[in-house]
Amino acid sequence: MLTIVTPTSVIPTHPSTDIICESIQSLIEKANLQGCRQVIVCDEHPDPSDASVAAYSEYRRRLRKLSDRKAFGTDSHIIELTRPAGVGGAVLAAYEQLDTPYALHFEHDWRLVRNIDAEAIVALFEQWNDINCVRLSLRPVEEGGSDSVLKPDLVDREIPLVRTCSWSASPHFARTAYYRRAVLPLVFERPGDSIRGLEIRIYREYLTDIFSLGFDRASAKWGIFIYGDFGDPPLIEHIDGRATVPDGGAMLSGTGSNRSLFNFDLQARFLARAAALNLFRGPDTTGDDTVA
Repeated sequence: MLTIVTPTSVIPTHPSTDIICESIQSLIEKANLQGCRQVIVCDEHPDPSDASVAAYSEYRRRLRKLSDRKAFGTDSHIIELTRPAGVGGAVLAAYEQLDTPYALHFEHDWRLVRNIDAEAIVALFEQWNDINCVRLSLRPVEEGGSDSVLKPDLVDREIPLVRTCSWSASPHFARTAYYRRAVLPLVFERPGDSIRGLEIRIYREYLTDIFSLGFDRASAKWGIFIYGDFGDPPLIEHIDGRATVPDGGAMLSGTGSNRSLFNFDLQARFLARAAALNLFRGPDTTGDDTVA
């Protein structure tokens, strides 16, 4: 029923596999995903002339060996891309082989810090067709940052969920059919884009629907939720492999840009706040049924 989708790419600690192993182990220990099918997609190195090419090649060799021995504790399969594609391209490659109705998107440098019932989340998808994406919270479940507007779920479900104005590529459960219908077409248009480019684009499309349809109708169309209830503590932590430098080492080239992440965060906060100020905080009794 569920496949873990794990994109991986160049980080300074390679050839060590410690970070990805820690990430996967957290899913086994705190989500009881022992034996779950997993697709690990290795992006190609973005710069063939960089000194880190040999380390990344050795890292992929170690991944293959661990996977062959079933040492991750999951039913893992390795896909190695032959050209740089970014996380968006890695997700595309994973979905070409995905044959389960649901996926858990969990990149190589995240870890689960609190227990979740993955089986119950899958059961929620099975029971409720209006759920397309359930994101695991990086921060306490409260309004702030890109989640400038949160609203209670309209339905009393077996697991509490919160509706959000934000779409994020951070760890989340997703309906495979939803990804193929609403997310992957955007990747096909720009296959070399990073997940950050994909993320802000989908976020903008969601906000466009919120402006035009109102929050409730846009939320019902997209089916995006945060796992848990208001006030719940974070479920995940970002190990942030790109910012992890071995002792005595230096940041490697070709591993991303803190400036690009900062710019993305500013854009996301601006869009969410604009939506909040112009739409959500107005009176709900105007008689216009497009305003939540």
